[in-house]
Order: sequence, then structure tokens, then C-alpha cells
Amino acid sequence: FFFSSRRRHTRLQGDWSSDVCSSDLRADTDPFAIGLDLAFTLEGRDFPGAAWYADLRRQPSGRVRVGLRFDSKRSAREGDAVLAGERQVGVVTSGSFAPSLGAAVAMALVDRDAAAVGTMLECSIRDSRQPARVTPLPFYQRDKRIKATSGGHDPV
Repeated sequence: FFFSSRRRHTRLQGDWSSDVCSSDLRADTDPFAIGLDLAFTLEGRDFPGAAWYADLRRQPSGRVRVGLRFDSKRSAREGDAVLAGERQVGVVTSGSFAPSLGAAVAMALVDRDAAAVGTMLECSIRDSRQPARVTPLPFYQRDKRIKATSGGHDPV
């Protein structure tokens, strides 16, 4: 992972990513909910905060990171509200248009009860509500069979 305080690192623009962005890291973020559990080896280790992280791993709280896919090309931006009906259930952490998918995508931190894949939500994008479906991350995975059948080169 690469995080920089000088420059925001967003890999979402390539639309293949499920990497965590610096905008996903907030004081109230559960690191296990956004996919950073692989960075924590708690077993057999003692360090300041280890007990807190162990408790957090056992009893998850807060919001989880999800992918959102829009039917339109209009992309959500960091800070846009994620809504279920009239209730705000989350916030967008990054968003962009994904050329390989032909649609806009975003990553968001949403309440656990709204995070199931396939759940229909809405995002408030520049004063208009746009429908979005919760989708698994990463948004795009290249078919590995293509590489195997093309002699190791991507087809033109």
C-alpha cells in the first residue's frame, strides 16, 4: 500500500482497483472493514493498541467499504452522500468513470445494513440523485485466459 500526506493516492481511475485510497482512511474508520486486515498480524504480538485492534476484529463496527456502479456516466466524487431512501447511509470516498465498464463507479463507506452486493442505493451528485448498485470490488478483472491464449501479450 502507498499512502502519502502530500498527495492523495487514488488507484480507482484505472477502474480495476480495489486498493484502499488515502480518502478511505479516517479517524472513525474500522481498518478491517476497508480491507486492511492483511496489514495486522495480531497473533502472538504485543504492541500499543493491539488489544483495541483485537476487540475491533472480533466485534466489527462502523461502516464498510463497498463498490458502487452507476447506470450513467455521471460519477460521484469524494464527500457525496450515499442514500437509502431519505436516510444517509454512507459517503463516497472516491469515484470516476470506468471506460472498460462503460459506466461510472465509486468506492464508498456505507452502513453495514446497506452493504450487501446488489443493494440499490442513490448518491447525491451535484444536487441530483443518481441510482447506484452495490457491487463487489475490484470493479474489473482482466480475463486471465486471454493472456494464456495470446502468447502472453494482450490482444490488440
